[in-house]
Amino acid sequence: MPTTYGADAKITGSLEVDGDIILGTGDDDINLDSNTLFIDADNDRVGIGTASPDYTLDVAGDIGVDQYIYHNGDADTLISFTDDKIVFKAGNLAFTTLEKKGSAPHEITLNDGANNIDFVVKGNGSNAGNPGMKFDASNNRLGINGVGNPSYELDVAGDIGLSEYIYHKGDDDTFIRFQDDDITIKAGNVSFINITEDDSQDKIAFNEGRADLDFIVRSPNESLAVYLNAGNEVFHINHGESNFKTKIHSLNGEVITVNDSGLILNEDGHATNDFRVESDNNTHMLFVDAGNDKLGVVASDPEATLSIGSGKHIITVDQDIRYAHSGDNTVIVEISGVKIPAYAIISRVVAIVKTASNLSTHLVNVQMSPTSGTSADSSISSGTELLGASMGMMSGQISSDSSSPEDVDLVNDPKEVWYVPGLTKNGSSDQYLYVCNAGTGNGTTNSSAGTLTIIVEYYGMD
Repeated sequence: MPTTYGADAKITGSLEVDGDIILGTGDDDINLDSNTLFIDADNDRVGIGTASPDYTLDVAGDIGVDQYIYHNGDADTLISFTDDKIVFKAGNLAFTTLEKKGSAPHEITLNDGANNIDFVVKGNGSNAGNPGMKFDASNNRLGINGVGNPSYELDVAGDIGLSEYIYHKGDDDTFIRFQDDDITIKAGNVSFINITEDDSQDKIAFNEGRADLDFIVRSPNESLAVYLNAGNEVFHINHGESNFKTKIHSLNGEVITVNDSGLILNEDGHATNDFRVESDNNTHMLFVDAGNDKLGVVASDPEATLSIGSGKHIITVDQDIRYAHSGDNTVIVEISGVKIPAYAIISRVVAIVKTASNLSTHLVNVQMSPTSGTSADSSISSGTELLGASMGMMSGQISSDSSSPEDVDLVNDPKEVWYVPGLTKNGSSDQYLYVCNAGTGNGTTNSSAGTLTIIVEYYGMD
């Protein structure tokens, strides 16, 4: 039987017990050595260094352990202390290791056992959401700003800010450099691209360092679609001469086109895409007036199809001839946009059958009149014949099959030529060119074919 003491017991010396000691009745606190050890019986708590334990074991001071602090019933979940090293394990996986090395740098290591342990940092769900950062151990990838399954070694769902350089690892002269309003891209210390925002002039510069650096643009079928040969100071387009088209546009369509057919100017046929060649002292050494179908040589405002300087002009036009009339000298068509200025001297007139008429008889002549706008089948007003049977032998008119003046026969084979080399002086009025019916044998049936090429050469000035 154990010995039981009364309400109070005082031992002033040593107490040696061989067996169990039962203190209190379940609601009596025990205080040893002024709170060195205190048992709170009412709350089933033990205090060390405190008489008011807040927890099952409450230590008001330091705790020393040789090595391990275990989770009860879970022997491989623990904190291990060794000299200058702490390891946190759960399920025998080393999640975190803190180690003071013999010399700096010291280490905090996550997943020290190289297990498949992801590292996750969560934010408050703002920006792109959680996780704020995640390291995917199975793929060695890091995701930032809501990237829970990173697809790349560094996968950022948002912006990246850096101070200045992005380097190619192990190749320090290959980098992208960021400065205020400036980006430089170098490879092998050659400045390939420089982008600058400047208040006076923004720019993108290639080869800013002026190295022997070729510039190449490739297409699916041309390896050198655009090619700057820096060493030779030569710029090529379609250097490989493949089936590649080059176009230069203005506000009015294609101005210059280069394709497998050669060089074409103003392929869209726009009236304002003129062509001009300058020399040292003349702004219009060669000038094509696209809107008026005229060519000037040393002429800024050509009067005719071809104007040489301000005085010599050649009119060339392909004129469809469709009307026929039984009356002599009745108008078939006025040649549009053509005028012989007053006092001009006509040096030659030529007519060539380009397409034969489908009528059985279709004789015409070329005349000029001071009146513009005379309609078809009407008699020409004050007409002066420039080419036809009425010219007479003094004109020197010949044709491909006759040396005598004759009207132009549109029914003849194409390529037959009528030519008048004699001089005709214009009067004091501007004159307009017409093709008229010659004689009375054409009948009144209009043709559906027949084209006459007409050439008039004159000297004068509008």
